[in-house]
Amino acid sequence: MIFSVGDIVMLKDINKYDCTYYHKLNLFKISEVMLYGYIFNAINEPVKCDEIIPVPIDGIHDRNIIFRTSTVAYMTTAGEAHINTSHKDEDSGDTIYDYPDLNGNIKTLEELVKRYYNATIVPILKDYEFLK
Repeated sequence: MIFSVGDIVMLKDINKYDCTYYHKLNLFKISEVMLYGYIFNAINEPVKCDEIIPVPIDGIHDRNIIFRTSTVAYMTTAGEAHINTSHKDEDSGDTIYDYPDLNGNIKTLEELVKRYYNATIVPILKDYEFLK
């Protein structure tokens, strides 16, 4: 499996590495990709490709990964052009999304983030007078 900088992964055997910051949850963010492996901020040595696994999205292993609202907004905005591809219908001129389910999910996520921001973040900003 190929991972990228910023991906959050798990080690197959956490005891095999000397962690400067022992992460009991076994969640590590990749800070650098090298030819022979990956570098994490919390580990003093490169980790071989076959010694990491993706974090299972199962409500147990992934529940400690917290995305900031701004991160989710950035991910949907910056990543949308790359993954939410579309084309124009020549006859009608309408935009046809190559992955309509994905497009719908992105729009829903954007709306949920906007609602969360307005309901939770804006009142705090107003309390501290960052917004008037």
